[in-house]
Amino acid sequence: GQASPEKKPAAASAAAEEPPKTLPPEEAQASHYQALGLQRGATPTEVKKAYHSKCRVLHPDKNHHDPLATVRFQRVAEAYQILSNPQKRAQYDATLVMQTACAHLGVQSDPRAAAFVQRHCQIPGREVQGMQVDAHHTMNLIGKNGMQLQQLKYQSGADILILHTALSQQAQILIAGTAPVIARAKQLIQGVILELNGSQAPKDGVVLIVPAASAHKLPAVSQQFQALWMQLGATARFAAPDRITVQGSMRLPQAVVQLQWTLDWRAQILLPTGQTLDPWGYAHYIEAVSVVGQAPVAGRGEAYQIFLPPADPDPTTVRRIICTALSVTEEAEKGTSIVELATRATNAHHSGRPVTQALMRACTSVAVHAEHSALSSVAQAPLLCALHSVLPVAGSALSRRFTEAPLFKTMSELSRALTEAREGMALRARGFTAVREAVPDDGQWRSWDSVLVPDGPLATFWGDLRNWILERRHSLNVPAPPAEWLTSSTVMSSVIRVCIGPPAECDAKLGLRRKREAPGSESATSAPAATASTTTSPTAPGASSTAAAASAASAAAAMAAANSAAAAEAAAAAAAASVEGRGGEDGTLTLVEQVEEVLLGLCGKDPAAFVHIGMVTQEAQKRAARSSERLSKKWYESHRGSFELKKFHHGPGGDEWRVRLAEDARQRLVARLQERDMEKQRGRELIIAEQMLPKLSADSLPRTLREKEVAALLSLLAREGKHPSQGMAVALLSRLCTGKTSGPKELIIECSPFPPALLMRSIVALEKQRRERWVKEHLDMVLSAAALNMHTMSASGGGGAERPRATLPTCANALWAAARKPFDERLSGRSNCLFVSSAGLRLQVELTEKSALSPDSSAFRPFAQMCAWLAHLVVTAKLQEKNREEVMKAFLKLSQACQELGKAPENAPTDPEGLCRLAMAVALVIREDRKTFGTEALQGVAKVIVNRAMDEGSQWEPSQLAVLASAYAAAEVPHEALFRKIGLAAERHTLQGNEWSTEQLMKMLNAGWQLNHLKSLERVLKAIQGETGLQKYVKDATPRDVPLLFNVLVLVHDHAILEDLAKSQKERLNGVSMQGLISILKEWPIRDKGSAVLQTFKSTVVKEAVGLAARKAPTPTELRILVDAAAEESKTTTLMRLTDLAASPALLNALPAPEAQWQEFYDGVAGILSPFNRAGVVVPRLEGACAARLLLAADRDKAGSEARSFVQPALLLHESVLAGMPVLLQALADRLAKSRMPRSSSADAPEVRKLCERIIKAASRLGTASAESGDKQLDGWVARLEDYLADETAFRERERDRDRRSSAAAASIERRLESLEKDVSKRLDRGAKDALGSQWLPILLLRCRRVAWNGGKTALLEVPRPRTAVRRLAEAASALLPKEVRQEADRIEPEAPERPPLSAAAEPAAPAVAPSPCLRVRHLRRRRRILRGLWLQPPSPCTSLGLC
Repeated sequence: GQASPEKKPAAASAAAEEPPKTLPPEEAQASHYQALGLQRGATPTEVKKAYHSKCRVLHPDKNHHDPLATVRFQRVAEAYQILSNPQKRAQYDATLVMQTACAHLGVQSDPRAAAFVQRHCQIPGREVQGMQVDAHHTMNLIGKNGMQLQQLKYQSGADILILHTALSQQAQILIAGTAPVIARAKQLIQGVILELNGSQAPKDGVVLIVPAASAHKLPAVSQQFQALWMQLGATARFAAPDRITVQGSMRLPQAVVQLQWTLDWRAQILLPTGQTLDPWGYAHYIEAVSVVGQAPVAGRGEAYQIFLPPADPDPTTVRRIICTALSVTEEAEKGTSIVELATRATNAHHSGRPVTQALMRACTSVAVHAEHSALSSVAQAPLLCALHSVLPVAGSALSRRFTEAPLFKTMSELSRALTEAREGMALRARGFTAVREAVPDDGQWRSWDSVLVPDGPLATFWGDLRNWILERRHSLNVPAPPAEWLTSSTVMSSVIRVCIGPPAECDAKLGLRRKREAPGSESATSAPAATASTTTSPTAPGASSTAAAASAASAAAAMAAANSAAAAEAAAAAAAASVEGRGGEDGTLTLVEQVEEVLLGLCGKDPAAFVHIGMVTQEAQKRAARSSERLSKKWYESHRGSFELKKFHHGPGGDEWRVRLAEDARQRLVARLQERDMEKQRGRELIIAEQMLPKLSADSLPRTLREKEVAALLSLLAREGKHPSQGMAVALLSRLCTGKTSGPKELIIECSPFPPALLMRSIVALEKQRRERWVKEHLDMVLSAAALNMHTMSASGGGGAERPRATLPTCANALWAAARKPFDERLSGRSNCLFVSSAGLRLQVELTEKSALSPDSSAFRPFAQMCAWLAHLVVTAKLQEKNREEVMKAFLKLSQACQELGKAPENAPTDPEGLCRLAMAVALVIREDRKTFGTEALQGVAKVIVNRAMDEGSQWEPSQLAVLASAYAAAEVPHEALFRKIGLAAERHTLQGNEWSTEQLMKMLNAGWQLNHLKSLERVLKAIQGETGLQKYVKDATPRDVPLLFNVLVLVHDHAILEDLAKSQKERLNGVSMQGLISILKEWPIRDKGSAVLQTFKSTVVKEAVGLAARKAPTPTELRILVDAAAEESKTTTLMRLTDLAASPALLNALPAPEAQWQEFYDGVAGILSPFNRAGVVVPRLEGACAARLLLAADRDKAGSEARSFVQPALLLHESVLAGMPVLLQALADRLAKSRMPRSSSADAPEVRKLCERIIKAASRLGTASAESGDKQLDGWVARLEDYLADETAFRERERDRDRRSSAAAASIERRLESLEKDVSKRLDRGAKDALGSQWLPILLLRCRRVAWNGGKTALLEVPRPRTAVRRLAEAASALLPKEVRQEADRIEPEAPERPPLSAAAEPAAPAVAPSPCLRVRHLRRRRRILRGLWLQPPSPCTSLGLC
């Protein structure tokens, strides 16, 4: 029901009759907005809503009583018509603004304003607004040449018109543009006005608010205005009586400082941000802005000190500066001390906040120092740590009252040591290791209270740091850090932060945490293990009981602490145990040793106290739950060596039994616990070394390295996979051994927990990796230290408790290393080296104490290992005789102890590893000296093993069985029962599904084969054949294993694999020994003669065996087997090989010497010659050698007139051999004829008769027997000898014929064998000597037909007469010979008699023909040569051709 504006004039015309009415002036002059009740910025919706509302109220139909209702209604309609049209509304607004501005200026209108409004109202979307400012700001707004106004227009984007008159104190500004543009223009104009008033600082300047106390100095500032502009390029303007606006660019802070000096540093500075700062705050502000890179001013560091006031700030200023730096209010930190605020502000550097010179001056001011000095050392530590952390940044801003404080210097020196690249490496590695041990890798934060425990790893690390400072406090001139700093999380976090890295994190508030490391990551570091054991090590007799009790108490405390040790330490111990090849402690200790530890833990501080037996039993059964033994009073009584029982009376019926540790047991337990603790220490040191090793070089080892860390580095280098740089190992050893005033003793103490034995093992491993140039003196020092460590020694300085001796595993390691390079060279031939003697003495001490051989001790295994390595050292090293005798005394005592064990096996230890090592030690010394050591010791060990140690429930490993069998084979001590037990144990191991390695199986089988006990191992061989088969071991076999495998396959009747072995190894027999080849032929399977593969293999074996026998003579048994096997083949080539074998110098030299006894001589000759005789092989050289030695032996036995002495050896020669050697036949016949013949009824008669018959038959064959032996080379040598003898005989006869004075000259000519050998050797080549050996001339003489020799030292140059000698023999032995033999002898025609000697009366007639000149010349020359003792030329060719 509202009328539209178009109908309103019609309604008004309807009332035209009424007189016109006018509105009051205030309503008539109101704007359209006021007419509608709106504001200037009303939206179109608001305009429409207001219009409708006014229409409802002012409609004439509703206001009959109001005569102006129509006028008011029309006025509203007109306003709506203008404001509802955007274009009309904009034009109306501009006109309205212009009218308002003109009204303020006191004028009706302004053409500039009208034009301005008219111009902008024509642009859609634009409007014109106005604002009023003071007239005195007009010129500043316009600026010089209108530049300021143009800049305002440019920055805002609006069009601006400034209207002012001289009479008005206000100026009007018209602004045209869009609404946002107009708002920005107004903001810019207002900012300029505020800057002109000094209420706001310009963007490129500040405003100094001068207090009233310094207002009198403003004239001085005014005078300096020109200087500031000239020097710094800054301008200063007095915007108000108490304000100075300073503008400039890079030199603005310097200008402010100049003004502050004039104003006594009292002015406040208003920043462009609206913040008001004092001089300290402004200095902090400008440096902070520069540090974060927003507006670098003048460089950093000391350059900013010029902005600081000269005097220290007061406490209020200090608090305000620190709160400003921390972005907190002073009200919020009202109750906080300034020391704590200073600590927080300094530590804010770690969170990215800048550290300024002003802040550092405030944190080290007099006010802070006064409050800080009153605190304790622990409370002082946080601020000192914070200041030290910003020292590189703050520089000289820190006050000297802090930087020259003793504790601050200590912190600085400690930080320097930790952060130094080379020297601090060791300290950082210790800190990293301590964090790894103290914090689990579960990613959870551990509070400082939980990790900074007094006995924890971090406490140990802090103690190392304090000790490092204490050792150098005089050279560093700083005090040691207080021990209480360990409880300060701030100190420890600042120290640990340097040492750790990912995945470990450190926070001063939260604590420490360590995330789990990914396997294989670079940061992952595994804890290396130390090579040591935790077995019993009793102290030496005579040790102080008080010292032992004190050590026991400390060990008990250590054991109690070990029950709650960190997981890292347990892991390190487990890793160390795995390196040594053993399990954890509970797995290696016996029940008695476990009860000993329980009892020591229950004793508390008094290790000698008695404890109730029930309490001990209850706790021990919890620990040893797997043991089936019952711990009763009787059990304790049966172990008197470890426990002492005592009955305590407590009234009637109140008696009780108590127990305590025996003195020796307590000492052993203390040593064992100490070794366990040292093992953990080695694990930690090796972790530290692993962190340092990649960063070290041989020529730059840090000075901060301790000896134990150097030893850890040396041990770590020896690990597999580590490749040290050249000279690193030598440098580390030199670092250890140089400068030791006390020598080996100091080395032992300083390298603890690394014993010298571990250093020796490391050196041996490094020598194996690379040949190092070790210093001999350093190696000698390590050896001496290891020798000294085997025994108890006094503590440093000669007083106090004694240092325990090394454990048995440590001694075994030292002996193992001493037998290898480079230590073996230092032991050989050195009389001053006490290492071997010390080891022998330690062995005697252990045998005297009898604890190592007790079944209740876990020390038996390392004791046996020590014995084995000491025996190995005795066998291999070239020891001085004195040292050797001392060690042999110890082993003689060990031998007696082993015999005692065999007498009482129930009291002997049963550890398999220890027993096999003990057997090997005894076997080595038996093989070394069989005269001193019998086999009783090994027999005793065998009894222990057979009767107790190797039952069905025992677990013997294959390696242990192999070592045990090899020990008895090395000593050549057979033991059938032991090898049966070994076979049963091996069979059980095989039937359980376990597989044997080739090396272990071959070692065990080879031992049984050598001792002829292979049959005892048949069951295990068949078990292996049924489980996995023997094919694998045949494929993996080496040439030296072929004989053993052949015998094994023959034993188990596996002929298929046997043929495979023959095929695969036929071409590889050149590496097999003679004994191996003979064993193959000895055990040759008879049923497989038809196998072509085996026959070919046998031929190859025979060929190789013959070749070896030709180089080294076999034994008679081996020769018999070889000849028989070769004869079975019946091949020409094989028989030729046998002939060559018989002619080999090695076999000829193997014949017994003529000086041997007749039985020995007979056995030797029979063992070599008989196999060839049975095989029917012609061996002329061997036969000649045997005959020559027979004659030489018979000539040696001139005292014996019995024929039986040489009959047996002579019967070894066949009659054909005798027929081919006339010299031998004559010599034997003559010797038999001259000897006393036995009676026909005596036992010797058959043999003498047989020899006589053989000689007679041989003599009857002389005419038909061939002079050749079948050996062409031998026949050639004999022919050349005969030629020489013929010439010699002819010459001697002619000389005799010419000598008229020798009427009684002998019919024959004698020559000594020595002279004859010398002359003949010039005629023959050297091949005869090399081929026939030392008896070469007798061998040739026996086959020669121009000399007679009976075995003596001379020979007759005459034709031998064997038939004549045989006739004489037949006459002498006619009583023994049968009739037909005598008749055969009678038929033998003797040789023609020799020419009788010439006499002086019957001189031969002169020859009818003169001798040939050639013959005379030759005789003269030959005589001349004889006189000179020479015989060089052969006979003249004319003689041999029959020309003369």
